[in-house]
Amino acid sequence: MMATWLLPDGWKWIRLDEVCDIYGGSTPSRARSDFFGGAVVWVTPSDLQTGGLVEIVSDSASRLTQAGLESCSARLLPVGTVLFSSRATIGKIAIAGVPLATNQGFANFVCGPRVHNYYLSWCLRALTEDIKGLANSTTYLEVSRGRLHSYSIPVPYPEDQTRSLAEQRRIVAHIEALFAELGECRKLHRAVVEDTNRLMDAVVAEAFDPVILQSWPFEDELSSLVEIIAPLVDPTQAEYRDLPHINGEVIEQGSGQLLPYRTAAEDKMRSSKYLFKPDSVLYSKIRPRLRKVITVDFVGLCSADMYPLERKTDDLSNDFLKWALLSPHFTDYAVAESGRARMPKINRSQLFAYRLRYPNRDQQDRISGLLAAAKVEIVEMKKTESEDSTLLGMLEQAILAQAFRGES
Repeated sequence: MMATWLLPDGWKWIRLDEVCDIYGGSTPSRARSDFFGGAVVWVTPSDLQTGGLVEIVSDSASRLTQAGLESCSARLLPVGTVLFSSRATIGKIAIAGVPLATNQGFANFVCGPRVHNYYLSWCLRALTEDIKGLANSTTYLEVSRGRLHSYSIPVPYPEDQTRSLAEQRRIVAHIEALFAELGECRKLHRAVVEDTNRLMDAVVAEAFDPVILQSWPFEDELSSLVEIIAPLVDPTQAEYRDLPHINGEVIEQGSGQLLPYRTAAEDKMRSSKYLFKPDSVLYSKIRPRLRKVITVDFVGLCSADMYPLERKTDDLSNDFLKWALLSPHFTDYAVAESGRARMPKINRSQLFAYRLRYPNRDQQDRISGLLAAAKVEIVEMKKTESEDSTLLGMLEQAILAQAFRGES
């Protein structure tokens, strides 16, 4: 499998092994502490970023000693080597800014005189999705060096080296200028996304402002208002296996938004789960700072890391309870009470000891309605932002496609 298209006159498809030497990497024995902590930069895919301009790598999270390098099949690669991650995540690309080695997750291209290393980097970026099609899978996806040896790339005027390199440099300069502009667009887009993500927090904080809280006439411990009576059931039984399975992963942080979920069978659940009823409030007790709460109108199963709360009284609405559990006042309380270092968690007695201030039902419904309307607007804003991000990605691919078809 290889992407091909009609090239301009004078361009040709050239095999990578005709213009590059391709080397792999390796990992020394981790049982030998004397192999690590030296001066040799040793790059793994996790050291690289994705997207943007071509990255220059001059450091790494781990380093090898000379003995560590010599103990394995990794080799010291020269400055300018193109690093291409050939295992998951396939397609991270960088250029060596110092002599370095890599682990076995890379195919490393040392360019000969016929191809510019930046040109090759951008060309590999343009062809990454096609190259992924070369991957085979045993325990993980990997594109073998053997397949990359015979993979072809478009090269302008390969019969005239001076002209070819000049055209390659021109193409690189054109791509980098456009990607720099797109980088500024992405920076603005990220700022908009961050502002949007903070907007729901700001709206909830305003609705539960401490001054407003003090004006509400009612205050009770949660134990007087809600209870947990959902039974534990076996999710492998026929009557439960096809029910929705709700856990913290399918609840959006801080917004009360339920994300796409699967059934207990699809999640291959085996241990006991709570069977919750419609009109319940599900609160994730793990890492309360994440503020994961939803109301549900269906029967389903939730993990033991969720509290399925049911009201004891009609004086409190489920929607208002959800927003109250998302409020800064409750979050501060929950974070302070969940004092575990590695896995902060609020237990049942701590949750039920929280004293909730609340207004009458009419005010609760009005507040909940305003917050729900704000959430709808914010969800639409996020949808637009997601579409914008997709369009930016498509524009990047269009720029690369034109460049390596000789259309730039």
